[in-house]
Amino acid sequence: TKNIGSRLLAQWIRQPLMKLDEIMQRQNTVTNFVDYPSERDEIRMLLGQTPDLEMICRRFERSKAGIEDLYK
Repeated sequence: TKNIGSRLLAQWIRQPLMKLDEIMQRQNTVTNFVDYPSERDEIRMLLGQTPDLEMICRRFERSKAGIEDLYK
């Protein structure tokens, strides 16, 4: 979802990769997304259906989540 991507981008900015092999792997992944737009769109669709588990876990930690959050 949008929140997951925003949090991930913020983390990447705060904590950039330092190892060359990890940087190259990320660049290869980006290249694949650019070169194969239909696969990128399919992944985007599937991720759009994926629940924001990080947010749900944080809500449980603060005792603000319930069974409805798991169901959604």
